[in-house]
Amino acid sequence: MVFSLSYGVGKLHLARETFLGLLLRRAVHGDGHADLGHRERPRFGRKPLLVVGCILAILSGFAIAPLLGSGNTMLVALFLTIELFLMGVAFAPMGAFLPELFPTNGILGFPTNASVAPLLANRGGLTWVGGYGRQRQSA
Repeated sequence: MVFSLSYGVGKLHLARETFLGLLLRRAVHGDGHADLGHRERPRFGRKPLLVVGCILAILSGFAIAPLLGSGNTMLVALFLTIELFLMGVAFAPMGAFLPELFPTNGILGFPTNASVAPLLANRGGLTWVGGYGRQRQSA
């Protein structure tokens, strides 16, 4: 969401207050989707929910240019809704799954998407950002 805010305000020239309002409204919905992920976890299991969430996140990379890149407030809001929904679906079961994979004393590193995405957008446009996100999800 950091990249979306930066791109929306910097490149699309949307008002910062407008974009933050869109993010806040969508974050409330995203919280509900995380709850959905928690409720469905016992029914389907952590791994299947993560797989579905990751596949949908990969596919959502194709929507970044037509939705976020449009500059249309409604399409940007739709993009944010989709992405925050997928974040809730993927990250809800991840909280229970990651401790199974990594010991509590392990170092996991840090995400680089927020720092790499602006560079890609400046050099290759939103299509490169979507491609990088899809590549990171499949790795």
